[in-house]
Amino acid sequence: MVFSQGSPVNRPSAGHRNVLMTALGLTGIVAGLILIRLLLQQDPSLQLREKSLEVLRNALQEQDPFARSAAAKAMGDSTDPAVIPWLTVCSKDTDATVRLFSVEAAANFGSQTAVRFIEPAMADPDVSVRMTAVRVLSGLKSEAPPSLLTKALKDEDPDVQLLGLGTAVGIIGMDSHSNALTIFEQAMKNENPEARLMAATGLGKTGDVRALPLLTKALEDPDATVRSYAAQALADLGTFHAIPVLSRALNDPDAEVRSQAALALGTYRTSEVLFLLQQAAQDRDPFVRLSAAVSMIKRHDPRSLELLKDALADPDYGIRSSAARSLGEVARSEDFDIGTKASPLLVPLLTDPSSRVRSATARALGMMGKPDALPALAERLNDADGSVRCYAAGAILRILHEPPPRGGAHKNAPQQKTMALPGQPS
Repeated sequence: MVFSQGSPVNRPSAGHRNVLMTALGLTGIVAGLILIRLLLQQDPSLQLREKSLEVLRNALQEQDPFARSAAAKAMGDSTDPAVIPWLTVCSKDTDATVRLFSVEAAANFGSQTAVRFIEPAMADPDVSVRMTAVRVLSGLKSEAPPSLLTKALKDEDPDVQLLGLGTAVGIIGMDSHSNALTIFEQAMKNENPEARLMAATGLGKTGDVRALPLLTKALEDPDATVRSYAAQALADLGTFHAIPVLSRALNDPDAEVRSQAALALGTYRTSEVLFLLQQAAQDRDPFVRLSAAVSMIKRHDPRSLELLKDALADPDYGIRSSAARSLGEVARSEDFDIGTKASPLLVPLLTDPSSRVRSATARALGMMGKPDALPALAERLNDADGSVRCYAAGAILRILHEPPPRGGAHKNAPQQKTMALPGQPS
């Protein structure tokens, strides 16, 4: 399919509309439908949109829940309101992962739509769905309904309660829950590492500097996963007092902890942090180097692009996919245009032997919003892998529906930060 960059997106020309209106007036609905088909044939962008929607619609009818999950994630990527009714179907799916992704996807369509999905998810029998609902709720900040915050605090699962407490404190303030720190401190002593990592996550959500001592202690936890979540929480906390603590975490024996520390340092803009990131870029572990490069690119450091080029060409498909995904996250969250330089580096990876790399690349190109990538993405609508087809469709719909503003990030992109580590699959 040949895509004309100058063609209109999602709408016929004025001349076409006039012809269509005349036809409807003269010969009724049949003639109108014929002309609509003609318009689709004449406008490649409309054809591409219809094909992308068809890919997602077909994936939702698959028996394999993995295929339906990919479709739900891709619909969230698309930011096209036409998919919202399909997300509603996903929210009632028999598979918990599909329901979970539908809530995450709803966050891309504004707070009102998000609340419509969060409310039933808070009563879901699966705890992972309820946890996701609270995470999305935290991203709404002051627009989060108090009734849903109360619901999270009263959930039957203690981990959901902890995350709900952190969310409520972050929105309303620590003084509204005077015993919050005591509750978190007790949870940090729990023998179950799951409880401790949820306590760390909740502490980060508070956004209160009084949580710093507990998170500092969490970075000494015997469980590496707890330490990595504590490093991410220090980024959420947003206090410069966290920099020395994260600096020490760059020397942690576990690579995942060092990766999260490097990513967390990227949220702070000081010369000291840049020096630390340059050191992390020399780490023995490729995922730590990648995290450092991602944080450096946020600071417009020219050396970061070379590091990312190396990661995109790495023989390990896990590193290539993580690099592509990271570039997409930067494009989604930052207020500068990364796509002009990064998009040409990514397009060749759409034919990578690994479907995981192709999927991550398609999603990243969608976040960058560059129409130049549309022909290559259109090719992936026929990919042998169903997930790749879905993510290519989501990327195409995003580019067609909402070209990025000057900065490069989409105005309705979600603001919550992911807890995924650089070496983990999305």
